[in-house]
Amino acid sequence: MFHAKIPSISFENLFGLIGLSSLIYLILIYLIKPKPRTLYIPSLMFIMQFRGQSKMRSFFRTLIQNMMFLLQFLALLALGLLIAQPYMMVEKDVSSKNTVLVIDVSASMQAKEIEGMRFEKAISKAKELIGTKNTIVLAKNIPTVALQKANGRDTVDFLNALKATESTTSLGEAILLGGQMLGDEEGRVLVLSDFINTKGINPTTAKVVLQSKGQIVDFINVAESNDDKKGSNGNDKEGKSKESRLSNVGFVDLNIDETTTILFIKNFNGEQKTVKVKVGNEEKSLTIAANSIEQYAFNTIYGDKAASYVEAKIVEKDAIKDVEVTVNEPPVISKDKYDVFLFYNVDGEQVLPGSLEGIIEHVKKGSSAIIHSQKDIRKINYKGLLPVEIIGEANNSFLVIDQVTEFTKDLDFGFVRDHVKARILNNAVSIVSADNGTESLIATMGIDEGRVIYYGIPEESADFKFTPYYPIFWNNLLHSMVESVKLKDLHFDTESTIILKRPLQIEKPDGKSQTTSTLLGDFAGIYKIGKGDERKIIAANLLSAEESNINVKQEIGEGISEFKFEIVKESQKLNLELYLVIAGAIILLIELLYVKFRGDI
Repeated sequence: MFHAKIPSISFENLFGLIGLSSLIYLILIYLIKPKPRTLYIPSLMFIMQFRGQSKMRSFFRTLIQNMMFLLQFLALLALGLLIAQPYMMVEKDVSSKNTVLVIDVSASMQAKEIEGMRFEKAISKAKELIGTKNTIVLAKNIPTVALQKANGRDTVDFLNALKATESTTSLGEAILLGGQMLGDEEGRVLVLSDFINTKGINPTTAKVVLQSKGQIVDFINVAESNDDKKGSNGNDKEGKSKESRLSNVGFVDLNIDETTTILFIKNFNGEQKTVKVKVGNEEKSLTIAANSIEQYAFNTIYGDKAASYVEAKIVEKDAIKDVEVTVNEPPVISKDKYDVFLFYNVDGEQVLPGSLEGIIEHVKKGSSAIIHSQKDIRKINYKGLLPVEIIGEANNSFLVIDQVTEFTKDLDFGFVRDHVKARILNNAVSIVSADNGTESLIATMGIDEGRVIYYGIPEESADFKFTPYYPIFWNNLLHSMVESVKLKDLHFDTESTIILKRPLQIEKPDGKSQTTSTLLGDFAGIYKIGKGDERKIIAANLLSAEESNINVKQEIGEGISEFKFEIVKESQKLNLELYLVIAGAIILLIELLYVKFRGDI
């Protein structure tokens, strides 16, 4: 037999119950009656005539008096309980109100299994888990919030249009971002992925972090093939079931120069594979041993539109090895056009009027500028050249890469003890920031035809300049600023970001176009940048051995068919003060209407 649990009422302020003593005074007032007086009526007929009316009036008079007493009694009762701050503990669903969907859109999610593509299964399951308010975080190289607090219909429309990318996976960071979006609100974080994490924080570690904050996190594994799964007869097979493994052979690296291109092809299978490689009109068979890498070299091929562009740039001198540096000490002003202007240790008092304006005009026409931060940078008026707003000072910060670019890829910027606190402008992009995510130390901004870089890592309080990364960073930064294009610059990884001097129209491999100065190559294929004679054609490839290994090494989370959405209830405090205030207001309103109806006012 089912017994419903009746919640009990408790009080936070028991001394507030003293306020209920006012009810005693109310009762005493109503019990006190005036002393009756005897009246002599001279006419018996007068009494007989109004006997029936008197009885009726006496009845209503008594009822009216009792009703007034009841209203006042209830009003004082509500007021007395309100002072005592009553509450009750109730069971409440804390999992369905806000739903944060962390969806893996990396390259491995495009693997096709018996029941279909992993990504398609994730989308189908996500539609079943839609809540009242939905936020979607995309797990890829750089996790992004794609949808925030949308209703069910808008969420379904977004999921229908979503596509998997050719990116690597930072799944742990995406999970933490999902927890950040949920915040202190009631809800849960649902992660749909094959859990092939190629970089960053371990997903299980991220889950533990969110659970330590009291957030509900569920892992849903959409991958069928798993090294730890059992065979079809239910017994563990020693060699792992071949049917449960996906066959994959893919490119993991690319080395290209003006004469020769070398492809690195890996066989991810447990047995030898023979594959055909076709480049242009040339075709060759390669036999690759199990879990091994083979190289395939061929003469570099030049395409039609790209050929003239590449050949024109190849005959130029290397802009880094043969760079010419001119150092000007104010008040010397040069009218020559330079590729890069570097501001370092500037004395604002020695800068002549018009100097910065002249440099800004050069930048607008295609030059670049690098502004090195300094302690008194707030005293220098760069006249809109800075891509950041200086807001103070900060210390003890670990530096993290926000955008993987040609000059930040595979670098470690380390730790900085003291630095200028800067916030990027709306039209700027943060490339390297402090670990709190609010202070940018390297940022960029386009100004017409040119570009400006803000460099905020001070040499005196950071160890970056003592590392091997330091000269590599400056070499690659200057190389990107002067746009000395080498043949290898026309190829980049899908996890990299290309920062242009100015916003240009970019046609992506999926056929969509956008105008931007920051290109994140989520899709493998050909990107067409710019128009007319300035058009540049570059190729993006997924060159990641970890992401290409589509066979899951360990089973994390519940299978997509095994996961069941369970409502999570918690015992929460329900404060009753508001209800008492509403009840008291209603009682007073009724009493006012009653007094008005009675004719007292």
